[in-house]
Amino acid sequence: QLALNMIATMASLLQSLNQKIEDLSLREVAARLCRHLLTRARDEHGEVTDGISVQLETTKSALAARLGTISETLSRSFKKLQQHGVVAVDRDQVTLLD
Repeated sequence: QLALNMIATMASLLQSLNQKIEDLSLREVAARLCRHLLTRARDEHGEVTDGISVQLETTKSALAARLGTISETLSRSFKKLQQHGVVAVDRDQVTLLD
């Protein structure tokens, strides 16, 4: 049973790392940001619906590093998503609109 649990944990970690590699190599920063926000919303609320708010857990520079970019590019991505009506940003709280 212990071996099966270890294999399951390692498989989950491998899947997560594969997703990270795919995101960093194939997706734009805005798409990576959207995926991150949706994942956080699911983790916090279970179900994602319009108007759900997500608390940013770190500074924007730390989030940028996590997403494989720099804070200036992250800020431009947030602005782009706001202009398209996808999110509303208020300091460290992001509301998913669409």
